[in-house]
Amino acid sequence: RASILAPDIFDRAEFSAGGFGARYGDKISSALDISLREANREKIQGVIFADSGTAGGSIDIPFGKRGSWLSSARRSYIDLAFDVAGIADQGIIGYPRTLDFTNKFVFDLTPRNKLTFTALNFFESFEQTDEQAQNIARRTDRFRAKRTSQRHIFGATLSSTIGSKTLARTTFWANGNHNDGTFFLPQFEFLQRSRDLRDSQVGLKEDVSIEISRKVRTAFGGGIYFDQADYHSFENSAGFYSPLEEEFNASPRENRLRLKTTTSGYAYAQFAIFLTKRFSITPGVRLDRYGITDETLASPRFAARYNATGKIALTFAAGVYRQPPSLFVISLTPNNRNLKTQTAT
Repeated sequence: RASILAPDIFDRAEFSAGGFGARYGDKISSALDISLREANREKIQGVIFADSGTAGGSIDIPFGKRGSWLSSARRSYIDLAFDVAGIADQGIIGYPRTLDFTNKFVFDLTPRNKLTFTALNFFESFEQTDEQAQNIARRTDRFRAKRTSQRHIFGATLSSTIGSKTLARTTFWANGNHNDGTFFLPQFEFLQRSRDLRDSQVGLKEDVSIEISRKVRTAFGGGIYFDQADYHSFENSAGFYSPLEEEFNASPRENRLRLKTTTSGYAYAQFAIFLTKRFSITPGVRLDRYGITDETLASPRFAARYNATGKIALTFAAGVYRQPPSLFVISLTPNNRNLKTQTAT
């Protein structure tokens, strides 16, 4: 229904479809690294935008020459468009609404030290009425439903230039999520499904990049983070047996996962070695301690790059990549409590 972030707040987006470096963990297939832009430090300026599903605006506010504030807000308008078109009661999609806010503050403490604070806040709600539910083709999807979700992400980063060849970044972050929903049979106050999912994470990490020489660069770092969760889900028994609609008779199921504070951490190091002007290799290794699965795992990685021309480069990468199971998957059944980390080679 909408992109994750507003279109005018991107500074850089780097996507890797595999073979990414040791800096990135907890993913086995691909990685997307996004940087948000800084606000204009010269003058106040604003943007109003609309796309196929959302509308909003942003404003840049300078704090003199030493800092700035970028603020952006969006709201989806699909629910309003359906009402105007007169198709909201046809059971196509219900009433989805999304609202998000992005704020980024930047301030130069000294010429070599910059402090950045970022806050992302996302809200989503979805309602489906009895009338809409009755118009859904699949009987097993006919529910009067109300779902809401909130996601809040905060981060503070101190970027420091040490000498002329070293960049260090210290980041503290915290995020919290709350998703809940209730599903009733149409025209009845008979609860068929419900969920109340809450989790949070706080952490601290350090990333350092050093240009040792013209032919050797290194990057290393590590972090520690703490997870908590309280997940509750309920599913009532189905009323019929229908193999075509994947419905079956089963006892009511209720699951609760209370995750006390678990501690996880990681460390990584890699070297970019330029053997010639066109050919470079990047060996690296990553060590992860997953508190949720009680595992300590090493992930060696290697990459090579050849710049065939000024516009064409050939790359090769190999390594071990790991991804722990999500808290939601662990919470679905007690049998999932013993799930371990997935591994891709």
